[in-house]
Amino acid sequence: MTDADGTVHQMYLIRNPWGVTYYSDDWNAEDSRWTDELAAQVPLGIDPRTSVEDGIFVLPYDKIIDEECISSLQIGHLRDSEGYTKTWFDEEQVSKETGFYDYELVIPTTIQDDSYIYLTVESYYQTYVPYDCFSNSAGISTIYFNVENLRTGESWYKYYYEQYHDPMLIGPSSYQAGDTFEITVSNDWYGSPSRDYTVMAYLAVPEDSVFITTK
Repeated sequence: MTDADGTVHQMYLIRNPWGVTYYSDDWNAEDSRWTDELAAQVPLGIDPRTSVEDGIFVLPYDKIIDEECISSLQIGHLRDSEGYTKTWFDEEQVSKETGFYDYELVIPTTIQDDSYIYLTVESYYQTYVPYDCFSNSAGISTIYFNVENLRTGESWYKYYYEQYHDPMLIGPSSYQAGDTFEITVSNDWYGSPSRDYTVMAYLAVPEDSVFITTK
């Protein structure tokens, strides 16, 4: 951001998924330095003076680099302006026992040339949900998901602790329009507050032109 005196302020736009505690240091929602002109420079039409109720706030660069305020940080790729759109499938209250669940994603003919496909599986791990919302604190769950291009037989997998969210990125050399991806998901549910998860795809196609379906 650049203020009226020409001073450039390096800032990050941050979202706290809990949305139940608030950032209270420099450039917090009630900081008197905020003006209409500065707030207008925050992307996505967000006003940091009011967005705190949604867990969204602006953080100075040095608060991240010096690790004064942040204990866990995940970087998101926001490419809507490039024509990317997302689709997802919500799986709710799956079996307590470890199992494998299969889904399909068909790549539309409208996908942009030389674009990437982002695939992810997200669950509600312990530190993502406020502690007063659940009683199980047994441990950390692990997520496994595998993706196979049924035309080529090429496959990729991810295996990670669910709090270390790890999206899969598939490049344009690994698919073509019309390909079908089979997505297989498993979670051991060790300590998860809720046996729900979301399978999500983010790709450069028109909105509502692609869907994830269960097999």
